[in-house]
Amino acid sequence: MGRCFDIRQKKILDCLQCEPELKVSDLVTLTGASIATVRRDLLEMEKNGLIVRTFGGVRAVDQKSLVARTFEQRSALQNPEKQRIAAKAAELVFPGMTIAIDSGTTCMNFAAFLKNKAPLRIVTSALAVIETLGGVPGIEINLVGGKFRLDNLDFYGAVSIGNFKQFHVDIAFMGCDALLPDKGAFSHDQESAAIS
Repeated sequence: MGRCFDIRQKKILDCLQCEPELKVSDLVTLTGASIATVRRDLLEMEKNGLIVRTFGGVRAVDQKSLVARTFEQRSALQNPEKQRIAAKAAELVFPGMTIAIDSGTTCMNFAAFLKNKAPLRIVTSALAVIETLGGVPGIEINLVGGKFRLDNLDFYGAVSIGNFKQFHVDIAFMGCDALLPDKGAFSHDQESAAIS
């Protein structure tokens, strides 16, 4: 490494202050270096703890991935209401039950209220449920799998539906994208509705 590397490194770090994530192609344009040189630079920068390499790009160490930030932002919307719904729903759960938990931010909040309800058996398509309850003793989690949906951090499709059908649950907790009192619950897409 040398002075050129230091200059490229500074340009990359400066740019990451404004843009939380960058593609390798953006960095080639930014630095004027070849793609191979940029990739070597990124390896060295990651080794030094300055950046985190992503698939086809890079992000600053202190920046969360776009998906995590988006999910976190949705979670913050109407959070007091989601907490009240989650707490009330958790009152329906008793140790020894088998329950299904849908994906979404309200369901993630609901999962947090289950930590003291073990033993439980949970069936879910949501990674947020695994992150919330994965290390809790006495809670068995069954992930249904299927096609991965990045923006919602969950799985959907025929495989998910087929795997859900293999379980008998005592109660299912489902999220929705909209609720109209006279019409019912709605989803943004058919895949989510099919899982529910």
